[in-house]
Amino acid sequence: MDKNHSEEQLAIFSEGREMYNLEGTFWEFNYETEVLLPATRNIDSLYFYLQAVTGIGPKREAHLKSEGICSLQDLVRQNNPLSSDTPILLKALANKDWPLIYKRFPRFSVLCSIPQDKIAVLDIETTGFGFGKPIFLIGLLLLRPKCQLKLFLARHPAEEAAMLQAVTTELKDKIAVITYNGASFDLPALHRRAERYDIKFPPMLNMDLLPVVRRLLGSELPNCRLKTIEKIILEYERHSDPASSEVPEIYHQFLMEQDPNLLDEVISHNARDLESLVEIWQYLDERERR
Repeated sequence: MDKNHSEEQLAIFSEGREMYNLEGTFWEFNYETEVLLPATRNIDSLYFYLQAVTGIGPKREAHLKSEGICSLQDLVRQNNPLSSDTPILLKALANKDWPLIYKRFPRFSVLCSIPQDKIAVLDIETTGFGFGKPIFLIGLLLLRPKCQLKLFLARHPAEEAAMLQAVTTELKDKIAVITYNGASFDLPALHRRAERYDIKFPPMLNMDLLPVVRRLLGSELPNCRLKTIEKIILEYERHSDPASSEVPEIYHQFLMEQDPNLLDEVISHNARDLESLVEIWQYLDERERR
């Protein structure tokens, strides 16, 4: 902790608790929540996705299946000339090589095949826009054994390292994270800030829902902002929720006053973002399977 910011100067919230690790202190909020999760799928269903094989598209897959070649194993048994990389895919499925599986198979099908206790939903809040800005709030929604919101707060920039270390520890056994614009913003920001403190952020698959929303719903929506999707698709409208552009200024005011009440709406905003991402995941999964 910065010598000019002792623990006595930092806000104490009515909920959550102060936590410690080797990097220092931070504040953690922990809530149970209820969200409808997509149905899990058996990884065996992926064996029937012939398009994972190089050179097989939708039409060729349909033709092969009409001839009784319905699975990756069938391709190998029939000694089909297209089956050259099929053994690699079979080995990946058998060994649950998730990075390779995620690259070659439908991503929603893969995501629903990953054990839900190995998936986290992630959203961050920063002190400003652009790369390199400090992160002050990291929200995780853990799906199993129960749906649990865990929000990690740096009450002062000097707590950022401890907050990042705590999140890294929380995510170390996860296979995948679900984000919204995470490929362009959340994950690069987390990696950059973690590197600043020599903290190694764990490698994970990233299911960024934004590109999927653009592909499946872009023509139906005026824009792809999270609040727009909530209002039109989820039929939910937030009230008293700060705009994303207002969040950094609210935090800067909090830094000056250390009044916990100033962050109430920001914390609720982050928690609601996480819940919405699960609901959007559920909607998109159903939409893509139609």
